[in-house]
Amino acid sequence: LWQDKTVLIVEHKVAHIWEHIDRVLLFNYEGKIIADAPPQMMLQQYEDLLTEYGVWHPNAWSHAPKAILSNNDTVQQELFTFINGEIKRGAKTLITIDKMSIKPGEFITITGPNGSGKTSLLESIMQLIKYHGDMYINDKRIKKIKNMAQYSYLVYQNPELQFITNSVYDEVLLQFNKSDNANAKRKTKELLQTLSLEHVMTQHPYELSMGQKRRLSVATALSAEADIILLDEPTFGLDSHNTFNLISLFQQRVTEGQTVIMVTHDAEIINRYATRRLHIEQQQLIELSGETHV
Repeated sequence: LWQDKTVLIVEHKVAHIWEHIDRVLLFNYEGKIIADAPPQMMLQQYEDLLTEYGVWHPNAWSHAPKAILSNNDTVQQELFTFINGEIKRGAKTLITIDKMSIKPGEFITITGPNGSGKTSLLESIMQLIKYHGDMYINDKRIKKIKNMAQYSYLVYQNPELQFITNSVYDEVLLQFNKSDNANAKRKTKELLQTLSLEHVMTQHPYELSMGQKRRLSVATALSAEADIILLDEPTFGLDSHNTFNLISLFQQRVTEGQTVIMVTHDAEIINRYATRRLHIEQQQLIELSGETHV
């Protein structure tokens, strides 16, 4: 098509086509063109601008947050265990698990082919779907949603599944219900500002763009006082600016003792930040070591 036609591509994830395009036009948040140059010149002269506006250019990951070394190596007590597990969908077995153990302060990624049962595993941990096996939190057997909900919070890949209020602000404020009113309002505004949502805080969650909805759903998890945060591809479709903000927040929570369990296909996140990497292969949940290619 490109030989006799002009092709316009609107996209912020452009690293994979960078060598095949002739010009790059960069817009600011007000819709003004602030840079217009061939790809190589764009990197040489405007890399900082590309990074500021969240473009996934070829050097984007060089601007990512540095990984924080885990301090949970000395922690002996297991927060969560799943023993002799089997995740099924109808009559089909998706995953068998000999033992899955989680300690406080871990950053765990879960990978596997589409349809392998990654989301079903998260839903099983939350007691939302049936499974075989025994789950324990702090050595106490868990069987009901209300029991697991005291310790964990799940963020779905489709954020609309969990919005329950009529404004972005209230969606986050609701999770700070254990703080006093003034402190809850302060924390809400700080989190919305960090995730670039303060300018839409009076809007209904359904009015947001998909990227904004995804950031809002993560904000509700980060404002909840959960020991384990379960995330189903939370960075999918986000620009680099907001992805790096989320990673910084996840790492901060891990250093504070929360455990982050993330389903993701992003090899950079897996290799840079995960303290443990779980993978579903041939219906088995296994632990990976070394560099992962997704």
